[in-house]
Amino acid sequence: MATHFIKQVIMGFHALNEAKIMHRDLKLANIMIHNNDIVIGDFGFAKLNQSMAMTKLGTPYYMAPELFDQQDTT
Repeated sequence: MATHFIKQVIMGFHALNEAKIMHRDLKLANIMIHNNDIVIGDFGFAKLNQSMAMTKLGTPYYMAPELFDQQDTT
């Protein structure tokens, strides 16, 4: 059952990548199960068609290391 869900999460990552959507707050609390299917939610910080986002948003423990380690430019 776990491999079934992990496979769905990976397929979700792939679908987001193909659609050029950067979620920016992906964590376990935003991955839900509905009718035995994985649903990725909370796209409040999402960006479309961005190769790199410079704004530090999201939950620090789940933030991409590339963003977390950057110097503030403001």
